[in-house]
Amino acid sequence: LYIRPHNRRRARDAADDKLKTKKRLIRYGVPTPELLTVFTSLRDVRAFDWATITGGFVLKPARGYGGGGIMVVGKWDGAKGRSAGVDVTMQELEAEIFSILDGAYSLDNLPDVAFLEERVVVSSAMRKLAKKGVPDIRIIVMHGVPVMAMLRLPTEASNGKANLHQGALGLGIDLRTGITTKAV
Repeated sequence: LYIRPHNRRRARDAADDKLKTKKRLIRYGVPTPELLTVFTSLRDVRAFDWATITGGFVLKPARGYGGGGIMVVGKWDGAKGRSAGVDVTMQELEAEIFSILDGAYSLDNLPDVAFLEERVVVSSAMRKLAKKGVPDIRIIVMHGVPVMAMLRLPTEASNGKANLHQGALGLGIDLRTGITTKAV
């Protein structure tokens, strides 16, 4: 009802591409996690200096869906870190990026682009809502007017991801009161 009839294909394609969306948000001054690097080829992956990143980051496919291909990496020391409670090495990350570039997670199974962005730290207000992962709020806007919203809560079943396709909870939010209504 809201997406296809009221948005041009170009706009829908941009919305389906996390990297295009991120660049648009940056261009318009909307706060968003910092873009650390973009991988468009195997050469980009091999040339990347993993020691330039410390702490944590997130690996994402640009045109992925259902949360596939997203890796949240913490405690990165330039050569290894932790993802989903297990150790992950630079070689394992590179292999995952190769899969992304081959289109393993893309909406249309075509070659894709991978990128790294700053890891978001959960605010203290949201931390008590999820045991692990980062909850978020999605708002659907029609002609500049918010028409519906949901709170996405990561769960143990979703392995800390706020993606409904992977087992997260989606709670409807009453826009007038801000109170959650129903959950899926």
